[in-house]
Amino acid sequence: MPPAADDHPIPARVRSALETLFGEPVDHVDVRVRPLYVALHGRNTVATTRRNKIRLKCSIESFIDDPELVLHEYCHVLRQWNTGTLSRRRYLGELARNGYCNNCFEKEARDFATEHLETFRALLDAAGDEAQAATPAARRRTRTAPDGDPAAGAAAGTATGNRAE
Repeated sequence: MPPAADDHPIPARVRSALETLFGEPVDHVDVRVRPLYVALHGRNTVATTRRNKIRLKCSIESFIDDPELVLHEYCHVLRQWNTGTLSRRRYLGELARNGYCNNCFEKEARDFATEHLETFRALLDAAGDEAQAATPAARRRTRTAPDGDPAAGAAAGTATGNRAE
């Protein structure tokens, strides 16, 4: 069972960007670090997926620091496993016929990640900017001038209020 939204290992800003990009909720996707389980799928395997599951060899932090990998793995889950397009039997058949690189499921996930990477990064940046602006420290840094202009207030605070006399 996946964790509650506030206990989810994937940060809210990343989940929000994924939901915007995929057009559906992602909180139900259970993401866990399981290096031994993933290693059973091959020495070079960094992650493996099943319906509503992503299993990682790396840490959660390393995973979210690689937006292309995030998109690739979520594509497997949301666009392939959860739609019924991908199954173990289909994947193994495709792997036997075409190998890993030419496997249609891997190609689709790679193409999806490549096609949506810049949009995903922009969504992450926007979510990060919003989160930063909401912090108390950021609100304290923004001073407002008497006329209501925050830029003028910040400049006035720098020029006079912060200098030791």
